[in-house]
Amino acid sequence: MSTLIIGKLEPFLLIVQIILIPLFFFKWEGFIFKKLKPPLWLFALPLLPLLLQILLPYLNPNGQITFLDVGQGDSIFIRMPYNQGNYLIDTGGVMRFEKEKWQQRGSLYDPGKKIVVPFLKSEGVRTLDKLILTHGDADHVGGAVALLEEIRVKQLIVPRVSDRSGLEEEIIEIASKKGADIYVAGMGIRWKTSGGNFLILHPSEMDGERNEQSIVLRATFGGKKWLFTGDLGSEGENSMARKIKDIDIDVLKIGHHGSKYSSSEPFLERTNADFAVISVGKNNRYGHPGKEVIKRLEERGIQIFRTDEDGAIIYKFKDNSGTFTTQLP
Repeated sequence: MSTLIIGKLEPFLLIVQIILIPLFFFKWEGFIFKKLKPPLWLFALPLLPLLLQILLPYLNPNGQITFLDVGQGDSIFIRMPYNQGNYLIDTGGVMRFEKEKWQQRGSLYDPGKKIVVPFLKSEGVRTLDKLILTHGDADHVGGAVALLEEIRVKQLIVPRVSDRSGLEEEIIEIASKKGADIYVAGMGIRWKTSGGNFLILHPSEMDGERNEQSIVLRATFGGKKWLFTGDLGSEGENSMARKIKDIDIDVLKIGHHGSKYSSSEPFLERTNADFAVISVGKNNRYGHPGKEVIKRLEERGIQIFRTDEDGAIIYKFKDNSGTFTTQLP
């Protein structure tokens, strides 16, 4: 059975809905009492706010990027103005470790099903233009299976690598069966809308350790230049920096959840960011983010946002200006 996703009603439409529903029943009773057939326009009254809600994204000049709080994982949603592009970078997920039988739960918690899908539905997102999976680790792609069951994906973008995880292969197969175009991307792939430009800077080679082969996406929108780095570590950072002259940006999504093996001093020097976003789980077993990374960011005067402390991190923009806010659950 299919459902129509309209998102949560905007406050002003909710007020209109509250007014129109009693009005509908009042008018309905009037026609029934007079034994008259109600006109067709009457039935449109309670549906009007819902129709406007569906049309609203196409009329909205504002865009938004949300770094979702999915625990120890990544998921980033980008909505361009006038509904010109809905992009999701990674889906969150849970890393699986070998456990004794008594330690195993009946079912694993799935951030894709519990957080990402409900968020997209609340935003009225019925279709993703691009689902970008930076690499095959479960904490980045584990929620993709649940997402593909609920949300239509036009194009799935995965990195051009020789070694894929079994989970990644499973997701590609499911996406293909669901009708998504599968795009194997590497350095130099770009696209643009009237509100933004997007360019994949990495990977440039097919071989290498999975984290270091993460898709790295540079984007320009909302008056800022952004760099999304997946789980890129210092080795991948150095490789990319050798091949690309201009990586000067405003906002850096810190690689590998702030691992001490990422965000090296030379890389921070090259990127010269003003803001850093760290997607990380509270009290995680890895000790992320590393104290060394936080110190390097603070010494450079970079403003730090962390999902473990700030919750979801949101940047709303119009034309070339925007504002960061945070939203604790």
